[in-house]
Amino acid sequence: MRIVRLVLLLVCACGISTRAVAQEEGDKVVVVSQRAPLRSLLDTTGSVGRGAILPVRYVDGDWYWVYWSNGSQSVKGWINRKDVVPYAEALDFFNRELQRQPTALLYSERGMIWNERGEHDRAIRDYDEAIRLDPGLKQFYNNRGVALVDKRNFDKAIADFDRAIEIDGKFALAFNNRGNVWAAQAEYGKAVADYDEAIRLDPKDASAFYNRGHVWSDQEAYDRAIPDYSQAIRLDPKDDAAYKNRGEAWSARGQLDRALADFNKALEFNPQSATTYLARGNVWWAKCQYGRAFADYREAMRLGIRSLGPERGRGTTLRSRVS
Repeated sequence: MRIVRLVLLLVCACGISTRAVAQEEGDKVVVVSQRAPLRSLLDTTGSVGRGAILPVRYVDGDWYWVYWSNGSQSVKGWINRKDVVPYAEALDFFNRELQRQPTALLYSERGMIWNERGEHDRAIRDYDEAIRLDPGLKQFYNNRGVALVDKRNFDKAIADFDRAIEIDGKFALAFNNRGNVWAAQAEYGKAVADYDEAIRLDPKDASAFYNRGHVWSDQEAYDRAIPDYSQAIRLDPKDDAAYKNRGEAWSARGQLDRALADFNKALEFNPQSATTYLARGNVWWAKCQYGRAFADYREAMRLGIRSLGPERGRGTTLRSRVS
């Protein structure tokens, strides 16, 4: 599941001397400008707040194509390298900023970096401090809820997402993230209801379609899962996990050629996915293409798969997001 980490859009601009080094497709960058514009060829498509962690989809000189949701609206476009730092440098940046002037926003932004690094307890401490300093901001509760989900503390996570929604009933990200908690507990009806609301509030958020498709797949409702994965791909065309999961759904329906096409596309975007090699190997086996199946199985095991067998939608997780 994709849990969404929200980043506040700040209103004041300050001079930032940090500059990103050259990035490649698939790298992650972190926004360090107070409010970084996203641009199309002719216009500004939106903006991204400081602290947002963005996967780079395409690179064109000093510009990176990225996709972002701020909790109520999803946008995509080109961001300039002057507005970001490489992910590896982000923690040092926010440590320096907090030493210079500790604020609730900076604690929340550093908390997102800690959580992305798997340091969930440190993330929660930063979110606690952000909430102590400013208890009225929905983003802080959403972000702490994401860290609590990562620690599998579901009851406290639900309470934080509930609080975020109480502050702002149109906060799509919190509905999406709460849906992930319900799904993790096999409360599928509640999960779908939250994803439905997240999609109603922000129909351009690929992660909500992806997550709802994942839940349909878990229930073997593949006719419902496939359109959701397809919409996630339309919104984020380089999402290897959506291709992989849709391929699993096609395979379950016996449409093996369509499954192969999706697995090939997934591997084009993420050639290090052991579970995708395993899934494609299973399709080759079903088509009696044993040489190709064994080649994929060998690659899957080289990349970390420890046992072979049926594998459907288990190599990817629901996506929660911060802001």
